[in-house]
Amino acid sequence: MTAPFYVNFTNGVYGAMPLLFGPAFEYDINDHFGVGINTKFGPTIYANPCAATGLGGQCISNTSGADFGFLVQPFFAYRL
Repeated sequence: MTAPFYVNFTNGVYGAMPLLFGPAFEYDINDHFGVGINTKFGPTIYANPCAATGLGGQCISNTSGADFGFLVQPFFAYRL
């Protein structure tokens, strides 16, 4: 389980904490090369349920305070 915390400043200021679960896969091609993928998904809980605001500061999306988060991280590794 991964539980990062982040703050968004682009469309109103709000914080969020996703609770992400999921598998990771790594394959060693030989002693020097490796490839893999890390996938995580789960609920994202917002500190402010009205995260999106209009120009006047009014709430334009009154959500439940939770959303679905998904993270994909493919990687390539090389060992010297």
